[in-house]
Amino acid sequence: MDTLLSLTGCSLMIISLGFVATFWFRAMFALDKLVKYEYENLPEQWEKDGQPHGMFWRPKGKKTNLFNRFIRGNPGFVFFRFVFTTPNWVKESSEPTSYIKQLRKFTLFWNIGVITLFFLIFPAILMVFTPQ
Repeated sequence: MDTLLSLTGCSLMIISLGFVATFWFRAMFALDKLVKYEYENLPEQWEKDGQPHGMFWRPKGKKTNLFNRFIRGNPGFVFFRFVFTTPNWVKESSEPTSYIKQLRKFTLFWNIGVITLFFLIFPAILMVFTPQ
């Protein structure tokens, strides 16, 4: 019975980890599409936003200074900015609106997976470290 419980718990953790990874990647691809859209269609706005780049996408041939690369254009900062605020240029067109909706949806699913994974792992850790 203990073996069955440990295998079930292990399977649930692996499934949950796969869930988290899948939606993290999908959220990052949505971020890349959003930043690439801004770069290709609104170059002045892209410059004003600090020349951001996505997690995997970077504009070819563009040089940025260290401040823009690591602070204003950092994918982590850009990610949180798009998750919690909607720039006016996004509202004006349906394509970036769909990208930002994807980003937010996949971020929600990814966070649900992280919370689920925590609640699967935390009891296992408690069982291992509590005295019998």
